Amino acid sequence: MSGGAKGPIFSLGTANLGLDYGIASSGHESRRNNAANILNYACEAGITYLDTASAYGEAEQVIGKFWPENTLIMVTTKLSPHDCADPKSILARVDQSLANTNVEIFWSVLLHDSSVLFKEGGAEIKDALLELLSSGRARRIGISAYTEAEVVRAKRFMPEMTVFQLPENICDRRKYFSLALTDLAQQGNLIFVRSIFLQGLLLMNPNDIPEKVATARQVLRTLGDLCQNESISRLELCMGYAKSIPWASGIVIGADSSKQLEEVYKAFLTSRTRDFSSLPTLDDWLIDPRNWS
Repeated sequence: MSGGAKGPIFSLGTANLGLDYGIASSGHESRRNNAANILNYACEAGITYLDTASAYGEAEQVIGKFWPENTLIMVTTKLSPHDCADPKSILARVDQSLANTNVEIFWSVLLHDSSVLFKEGGAEIKDALLELLSSGRARRIGISAYTEAEVVRAKRFMPEMTVFQLPENICDRRKYFSLALTDLAQQGNLIFVRSIFLQGLLLMNPNDIPEKVATARQVLRTLGDLCQNESISRLELCMGYAKSIPWASGIVIGADSSKQLEEVYKAFLTSRTRDFSSLPTLDDWLIDPRNWS
């Protein structure tokens, strides 16, 4: 694994701390009641990588308020297109996010939409991102993308980018053998996998799946049958796949409660890889949650 000798990095996604995020989200009340417990469990378990964004409601402020002081923390935040209106906006947004999260320097700052680099003013945005590095606001810069092509294009345009995020899961295995991503990882770039549960869809009871994604039911039933035959959970199956991705440096995973985080982190520590090649996949429309709204 490119995450190091001990395997990929576990990064706690914090969208759930500031938004009702994911198709299986349990809502605002649970989010507010469990934010401190989630972060306290993360600290006690030794989870020190946190993934957040200014677009995640009050998630940055929750980190700054509830993360125990004087403990190691490596925070990634992301800039929305609105944050990238001009260089001053980028620097002001990052300064505010540093204050919100109560950290001195971000482990990385990512663009939520790399297309801003290729529009009018893209050169100025590039300069502002480089200033984040030179001024000590961020150790690394990069993008959060949806496709391999976005990552390759951004890296070619701005070689200083060294951290990337991409969706990948057991029912969307198109990038598993990517030569381009493997090459980037071997060159020292860090690629984090997100959406390994497809916003919770892959862990839901097939009978509880909303009608808008009803065509996923048969695939989930097939996965459920396999898990029953092998005496493992779908959580362990999904996690085992994510850990097996050869170019993945880390995995970004959120949780609605400390109990859920404990279950997910235990699966992260104990899940084993297997042969996934015969498992069913979802169609192109279903694997992109942007289509569900």
